Amino acid sequence: MQETLVLTILGPDRRGIVDSLATTVNERGGSWQESQMARLAGQFAGIVKVTCPREQADNLAQALQAQASENLQISVAREEEVAPNTERTLYLLDVLGNDRPGILSEVSRALRAHHANIVAMETRLEPAPQSGQPIFHTIATVALEDEGSPENLGQGLEALSPDLQVTVAKVTA
Repeated sequence: MQETLVLTILGPDRRGIVDSLATTVNERGGSWQESQMARLAGQFAGIVKVTCPREQADNLAQALQAQASENLQISVAREEEVAPNTERTLYLLDVLGNDRPGILSEVSRALRAHHANIVAMETRLEPAPQSGQPIFHTIATVALEDEGSPENLGQGLEALSPDLQVTVAKVTA
């Protein structure tokens, strides 16, 4: 019987973090299933899904947590602690507009109000083509609950500000 562990990792970026974790997973009989990792502002963050034989789960979790240090945080959640994955229709969301304080808060509040759960999100500032002024740009994958509709979501986001350009498109397999 297999058990699933979900690791979260956060700390200053340095060479060898992934190698060390992958080696530990392999040496303890685990299998690295999927992951997402990024480096931003000198920090490394990752989330990793690992499976292992149930009888090895405690040993693997302890070995992974033993790699945590003052500078590297590692947490391990077992499958029963992970929120259930309910199948929802996924949409790709692209929002572009003049940057201003609170724009992400406004966008995330609108997502919540329109029954959208963020599955993945990337935000960045880009210079406007002619003026060079900062433009807020986010690309996100969202899952809409049964009460939500992509049309209402798009309209709700566009209503935040007349300068926002919003695209909502269904993710196809």
